[in-house]
Amino acid sequence: MVVELLISLKMRILMPNTAVFLDRDGVINKVIYRDGKPTSPRNIGEFEFEAGVEPALDRLSTGGFKLFVVTNQPELARGLLTKESLCMMTERILSLLKIEEVRICPHDNDDGCRCRKPQPWDAGRIGAQIRPCS
Repeated sequence: MVVELLISLKMRILMPNTAVFLDRDGVINKVIYRDGKPTSPRNIGEFEFEAGVEPALDRLSTGGFKLFVVTNQPELARGLLTKESLCMMTERILSLLKIEEVRICPHDNDDGCRCRKPQPWDAGRIGAQIRPCS
C-alpha cells in the first residue's frame, strides 16, 4: 500500500497532465452480439461492465492518469438507440468508474463528421465532440 502510494505521488509530480483515452464498447462494457456481429448495447438492461474494468481503471487513476471515454455511437443516428438510454449508460459509467468525462460521436459511419474515431484529433479538440447528456 505504501509503495503504491509513493508510486502514485511520483507519477502525479512527474506527469501531472497525463491522460488515457478509452473506447467504450468492448473496453468499458461488454458488446452485444446481434446476428453474430458485435454491437453496442441499446438499453440499460443490456449494459454490463467488462470483468475487471473497475480495478484496472482504479490502478490507472491511482497512478495519476486522468481517464476519458471516447466512443462512436452510430446507432443513435440510425434510430436504434435513444438519447435517454445512452444517457443512462453514460451516467452509470460516470457514477461507478473513475472516468473524468465521456465524449460521444452520435453520427453514422458515412456522415463525414470530424468527431468520429479514428479521425485524427488532439486532446484539445475533445471539447468538439457531442455531449448529448449535458
